[in-house]
Amino acid sequence: MRAEGWTDLSGRAKFQLAGPDAERYLNGQTTQDVRRATSGHALPSLITTAKGKIEADVFISRHGTGAFLIDGPEELRMALQLRLDRYLIADNAALDDVSEDFHLFHVLGTEPVAPEPGTCRRANRFGLPGWDLLLPATLLHRPEGPELDPETLEALRVAHGLPRWPNELDGDVLPQEAGLEDRCLDFHKGCYIGQEVISRIKSAGRVNRLLRALVADPGATPAPGAPLFLEDREVGRITSVVKNADLDRMTALAYVKRDASAPGTRLHAGGPEKTLSSSLEIRETPLC
Repeated sequence: MRAEGWTDLSGRAKFQLAGPDAERYLNGQTTQDVRRATSGHALPSLITTAKGKIEADVFISRHGTGAFLIDGPEELRMALQLRLDRYLIADNAALDDVSEDFHLFHVLGTEPVAPEPGTCRRANRFGLPGWDLLLPATLLHRPEGPELDPETLEALRVAHGLPRWPNELDGDVLPQEAGLEDRCLDFHKGCYIGQEVISRIKSAGRVNRLLRALVADPGATPAPGAPLFLEDREVGRITSVVKNADLDRMTALAYVKRDASAPGTRLHAGGPEKTLSSSLEIRETPLC
């Protein structure tokens, strides 16, 4: 599934972390090695609790001044600021909320040209390589091309099995459950909050449930929140549902018990009854 155009993500929470200790401090708070973040590449990462549960999914890049720019879900603006600021005690670094200072556009397709004094950076937010345009809030500018509708972006995200807050991500989800090990975890960096639990899961090699993408049978209309059954046993719950135009089917994301999560497994939504209207199949991603 492909798409070209842009979307306005300016509502996302945005923070700047600056100072001599900013890199060392941020590396102790996130699951990625922030030394890999640059002004031209936004690094997807997670902020986790001491128990390894996800508190926020964020993107991290370097600002033109050398400071770090962090953006996360709009609804976590206050909680994210409190979490990032909590351990700033003896560190020579300062965290500032700059949510209102920047426009943030994400572009799929042709790389955009950032007008001065804006910047352009690579980022993968919906499963396809794309670019972020960061522009001062005082600069009136819109990217070229069509504005992508939310349904298209959601279909892309689901097709690539990407979780988002709050549908698939909340304070009770482990990174490996959400399939974010390759995308957001660095097992070779220094210590960070939650690392012990997350590393232990990698060593053990398993979690009890996994995020899976499903394709509904023709005419089926599963609903978010519906339980999933394998025969008469409840094995999961749907978190997101969207129409995939390429497949002409409803597609979904769901957390499914590990022993029922293999591609090709057929599940039934809403009840144990095996009806055509509630049947879905687990598929490999991307779905098309």
